Amino acid sequence: MSERRVAVIPGHGAGYQPTTTTVIDYWFKRLHMRHGAFTDRVFVDVGCGKGKVLIRWAKLLERHGLSQRVMGVESDDALFIECERRLIREGLDEAVEVYCGDAVGFPYPDKTLAWLFNPFDDAAAQGWCRGLDAEVDALVILNNPLHANVLLEEDFLLIDLWDRSSDREDSWFLMWRGASA
Repeated sequence: MSERRVAVIPGHGAGYQPTTTTVIDYWFKRLHMRHGAFTDRVFVDVGCGKGKVLIRWAKLLERHGLSQRVMGVESDDALFIECERRLIREGLDEAVEVYCGDAVGFPYPDKTLAWLFNPFDDAAAQGWCRGLDAEVDALVILNNPLHANVLLEEDFLLIDLWDRSSDREDSWFLMWRGASA
């Protein structure tokens, strides 16, 4: 796996929190069944940690005979290295690109499907929204209700919701902001 690093601005991550396989499977199926084609977008796990979402997503694509560019960005060096190790162990190091660096300043592809499982503090969430190039057509799967408000303030539209609890601490949002005309 080649060395892939981008600039890091320390101090804005929310810490490592793994996503459950149930959640990954749910959103893959939901996107596939309810929201039509999504494989034309580049899947980017923002704050990819140890790579669980990347590995599961790549395997789901393979299982369903689908093809999609899959990427991850992680600011923590130790988590980045562990993610690379796991991708190699799973034989996915050629299928998944992973970068070590700051997700706020990362150059996102023009059509992005971003997975955000609480990777930021509030300031970084706002910076991430504002840092997206105006030409990026971003579809975002988001876990943090507080960050959903930040995205709404930054002109994202709520297009789907999976409310898993009465207090909304375990709610998931699908949000979109199209490229500027």
